[in-house]
Amino acid sequence: RGRARSPRRGAGSGAGRAAAFQCIERKCASLSIINRNQERLNRLIDDLKPFARENEVVLKPFSAVDSITTEPGTIFINATSLGLKEDDPLPISPEILNPADCLFDMIYNPAITQLMKAANASGRKSANGLTMLIYQGVKALNIWTECEVPDSVMAKAAQSALI
Repeated sequence: RGRARSPRRGAGSGAGRAAAFQCIERKCASLSIINRNQERLNRLIDDLKPFARENEVVLKPFSAVDSITTEPGTIFINATSLGLKEDDPLPISPEILNPADCLFDMIYNPAITQLMKAANASGRKSANGLTMLIYQGVKALNIWTECEVPDSVMAKAAQSALI
């Protein structure tokens, strides 16, 4: 038996899409989305447009080859799988990061990706996706068991599983 596949792949088919909607819901000033595949990028932007308009958020789509400039204080979120392997290319060039920018890499293993190393080396703050994984697990167990699951227990379990 084959595994069912999602009809959507890449450009907002999972955690990146959820992060984009969350950024809009939190009324970020603008949301820039970068993708290598222009068709997938356009589909995601089309899905986000009504919600962004309703929340007065400016959407900025970029393909991976576009020249990108950002405002200081930008939060970059890497929702790609680039960084899981040591020899993966970086999903963005660290040179586009401003000194006041922050990076959130959804990857949690390795704990520090090459992109995070590049950001940290130039003085930027970065975080990995372990906390996101932990709180997804907490929320899921709360729903499934109808009990409050202590996040500290979930964090300890997740951290020990990665050792």
